[in-house]
Amino acid sequence: MGSLKGKTALITGSGRGIGFGIAQVMAQKGANIMINDIVVENAENAVQLLLSEGYEADFVVADVADKKQVTNAFEKTLKRFSKLDILVNNAGIVRRSHICETSLEEWEQVIANDLTSVFLCTQAAALHMRKRKYGRIINISSIGCDGNYGESSYSAAKSGILGLTKTTAKELAEYGITVNAICPGFIESPLTLAFTKENWEKAISSVPLSKAGTAADIGYLVAFLASDEASYITKEVITVGGGMVL
Repeated sequence: MGSLKGKTALITGSGRGIGFGIAQVMAQKGANIMINDIVVENAENAVQLLLSEGYEADFVVADVADKKQVTNAFEKTLKRFSKLDILVNNAGIVRRSHICETSLEEWEQVIANDLTSVFLCTQAAALHMRKRKYGRIINISSIGCDGNYGESSYSAAKSGILGLTKTTAKELAEYGITVNAICPGFIESPLTLAFTKENWEKAISSVPLSKAGTAADIGYLVAFLASDEASYITKEVITVGGGMVL
């Protein structure tokens, strides 16, 4: 169940953290993996690790908030693997500041990286997938779309992903393409592992399961939604947060 054998997946922002965890699980399920990251070293290291474990993988360095670079990334993916079955929109950034101190530059940077990137990649994927009458698009939003202090730009972008997910799910259904979103809660990542002990404990205290999630926890759900067993699931938003309440 949940086999991805013979499928090709492009995962944005997958050089490390949650994105790489998703890539690992999907590779274990048999998918060919195209790693994307804006940092060359992250992308190279991720691919080398997957190759060392016997999986099929390659990488493309691209800023997915830039239309030209997105086009190049998809062209390289198709040249390398001949098709694209699965797109995981995971790339994103966080900039924390009170709304009264948030600059327009900061706002636009987060919206571009966290929301515009999803639009650009979804559009590029859909143009290819609709020709084949098949595709899976999984968008990584956040439990933070419910609102978190100091994260107005991030919350707005992640909330926007949900609206985009629901609309594109309706628009692409006729082509056999499903579109779903996942909202991770408090997940172990380079960002959260850098928390102070006090902030870590504060975050854990908001999770009824009393522990942080792992990147693999997100990866297993992504792999399921990308599988044939999930072919009748679309336009859904699923939270993976251990019951976390902000």
